[in-house]
Amino acid sequence: MLFRSARFWDRAADHDRDGSFPAENVADLVATRVIAVAVPERFGGLGVTSTLDLGVGLTRLARGCASTALGLNMHVAVCHNLSRRWQHLVDRGEDAAAERLGGQLALLGTGEMITCGPASEPGTNILHPELRAEADRKSTRLNSSHT
Repeated sequence: MLFRSARFWDRAADHDRDGSFPAENVADLVATRVIAVAVPERFGGLGVTSTLDLGVGLTRLARGCASTALGLNMHVAVCHNLSRRWQHLVDRGEDAAAERLGGQLALLGTGEMITCGPASEPGTNILHPELRAEADRKSTRLNSSHT
């Protein structure tokens, strides 16, 4: 892996205690390109296609900060699925659709776009998430309507 999760370990207790988001960990993931682990190399990613390898990497990251690993997992799962979809489109010769999806993968590959699946609350699904984004000048916070 391109970094050691030890630096995350040093921050984890503070974030757990404060209930804060480990934004500096995300910045490290972007800077080291780990954020793009499941994006094809063609789009600036690291090109990992093995679900097993992705899982092993995430569990190792979790040793340093479980919160960071959980957040990264939400992003990596979407990237992995989009990458597989892109390859499927290429294999079928659906060039226009592959090119459109490639544009999104390029944003994911550079870390300009980060994504997740906001449907973890009980009774929700991807089409009906009970989550809202609240932005202020410094950050955006995701809040469940269950809280």
